[in-house]
Amino acid sequence: MKIIFQIVLCFFLLSSCSEPSEEKQIRKDLIEEEELIELLYDTYLYEGALKSHSIDSTYKDIKVVSFYDAILKKHKIERQNAQTSIEYYAKEEQLIPMLEKVKTRLKSRKNSLKENTTK
Repeated sequence: MKIIFQIVLCFFLLSSCSEPSEEKQIRKDLIEEEELIELLYDTYLYEGALKSHSIDSTYKDIKVVSFYDAILKKHKIERQNAQTSIEYYAKEEQLIPMLEKVKTRLKSRKNSLKENTTK
């Protein structure tokens, strides 16, 4: 009986020290922060371009899906991995700083384009 108790105790101690397998899988599938920043940057560029053009709603819905798929393909990222990564970084409160970096890059690009058009 004493040996069984020791085995059970060891099992619980070892299992409590390791991460749950689901959490391990999520971390394994996460997109690196810099990669996600690049993906978000391209996504915001596309969304800005889309908003600046008036497209009827039926055509717009089709175009939105195909462009998002093209952005994901460009970055070689699966839709599920992107979604999981965004949810994870949001939960860990790391998404806001990443979005700030995207915002800074977008402002920099906007200023660069303004400079080029005024010359």
